[in-house]
Amino acid sequence: MTTVNVLVLTDGDGSFQAKGNRFALTEFVKTLQADAGDLWNFAVTTAHRYAPGVYLVKPGDPSTDTTNGADIKNFSFTNPQHFPPGHYDEVFLFGFATTTLHAPYGYPAGHALKDDELAVLSSFMEAGGGVFGVGDHDDLGIDLCGKVPRVRSMRQWLFEYIAILDMGVLNYNLYDPNEGNAPPGGGPHRHSTIVASAAGRFEFDDQSDDIPQHNEPKVYTLSSGNSWLLRRSTRGEARRGNVRADLRLGRARRRCGSRERRLDLSPFRERQRDR
Repeated sequence: MTTVNVLVLTDGDGSFQAKGNRFALTEFVKTLQADAGDLWNFAVTTAHRYAPGVYLVKPGDPSTDTTNGADIKNFSFTNPQHFPPGHYDEVFLFGFATTTLHAPYGYPAGHALKDDELAVLSSFMEAGGGVFGVGDHDDLGIDLCGKVPRVRSMRQWLFEYIAILDMGVLNYNLYDPNEGNAPPGGGPHRHSTIVASAAGRFEFDDQSDDIPQHNEPKVYTLSSGNSWLLRRSTRGEARRGNVRADLRLGRARRRCGSRERRLDLSPFRERQRDR
């Protein structure tokens, strides 16, 4: 059995303790740590960018410290005890924090990835290490992911809050999709797959209810026999109208059912210059 060593790193409201925190990664980590069969297992190390006491969801309540539950706190890629050379196979970055000017979220400054850390992470990637990076609306996650090679060009991270300032107040109705900013957190241009609750309203907790969200990834195939393939299969569940996406990476050309598309490689080649 092969052991895959995974570092799961977060910041801001990201946490590894569900109680008292809004964005816990506990179920994700639990799923990774579950029995993966006879081929491999995942050895997960959890880490948080902040030191204890830096950020409390509820001021004055240490039980809401977002570093609670993390194996490593105040994480740095340049600390060999935190990131031993050659140890990890995968790094998962769950970014929440932004300290961009006029950002309304109140995250503490000084915790974005530094240039020397980015150099370490870049070397890890060039040596074959895998990196997954994700954020949220506006530029949430930019502190952790916004400068990481390749990750920085896989989505729009920057959000110019000054563009939607209205008499000193953020007004998402002023968002212009043609200005190149990341998708907004509110207003008519907000991106969301949330399904309304039984009451017919959209509420914060709809993100974790038992009503499935609909995801239909775009399907691409490559004609080259040595190229990567992204394949989708979907199956509907009439009871809830659920659409589940099954994404598989593999080698060689295959057909995606009756749907097959060729991938325009020009954007990909442009991104290689960002490596």
